[in-house]
Amino acid sequence: MKKRPSIWTRSGVGPVLGYCGLITHRAVGSVGLRDLVLGAGAMALVLTAAEKAVDGPLAAPAPNPVLEARDPVLIAVGTTPIRLSDARAQAVISQVSDAEELPAPDLFQTGLVGEAADQVALAKLAEARGLEDALEVRAQLALARRRILSSALLDLAVNREVTEDQVRAVYDAEVAAAAADQTLILRRIQVSSMTEAEDILTRLGNGASFSEMARRRSLDMSTRNQGGDLGKVRLSDLPPSIADVLYDLPVGDVSIPVEGQEGWYLLTVDARSEVRLPPFEDVQENIERRLRDEVVTKTIAEARAAVPIRMAGNGLDAGPLPLMSLQSAGRTW
Repeated sequence: MKKRPSIWTRSGVGPVLGYCGLITHRAVGSVGLRDLVLGAGAMALVLTAAEKAVDGPLAAPAPNPVLEARDPVLIAVGTTPIRLSDARAQAVISQVSDAEELPAPDLFQTGLVGEAADQVALAKLAEARGLEDALEVRAQLALARRRILSSALLDLAVNREVTEDQVRAVYDAEVAAAAADQTLILRRIQVSSMTEAEDILTRLGNGASFSEMARRRSLDMSTRNQGGDLGKVRLSDLPPSIADVLYDLPVGDVSIPVEGQEGWYLLTVDARSEVRLPPFEDVQENIERRLRDEVVTKTIAEARAAVPIRMAGNGLDAGPLPLMSLQSAGRTW
């Protein structure tokens, strides 16, 4: 697996959205939940760099020569050193390509070391003038801290659990499952009762067209005008009660009536074939993304369980907030 500095810095959202802004942006519908979560670390880098520049741990001397050699001081602003890691963080903020690998001379040439020094000088002047005690600034600093911590937690969880071995294991499991799976070209008629399904089944047995009966009688408005055509469907994606009926149903035959969540179904298979998965290299990124989504959702759920969240205030108590999943819903059966 290629080096992944952070899932957050690879988001296309940009460096202005943090995880704690999820609820607001979700409400206005301007950005998707996944993009907001994956964009959180870019803001964390911005705020972390600012924190380090003012009075963070990098303001202290390196604890030993090994760390000093790895993260040397490039320039000092008063008593505050600007180290190589600070300048690289500034490069990330400025969206410079390969920022985390840039050597010190290149960072000086880009002017990013100067930018970092200017920020330290401005921050010190702001402190001297008492701006950090202003109510608005204190609120922003508190929000920054929450964003940094939440982003760091999510990043840590993802980097710990989404490894190349885990991605490969998921792919191998899917290959094994595909060997026993099928791809079906499927049609269905949905009705409200078993009696109606049996009536249609009798008509089909007497020579009526499945497609025509779907157009006339099916309650599934999304497929009735296409003769009940559901397109290609993986057998493993269907509920067990549906899959069991279709597993060995001959192509062209009509199933017995099957009860589902929204009524009764008659099903017919137009064609079936083996499931062939693409090579690992073609699906690796998709599996990685899916695993990241699962880890993020799980970590948010763990946080909710540890610290319950409720809407309350001004007499409003709407009960527990729903957990916003990154997963998309499929077809209802």
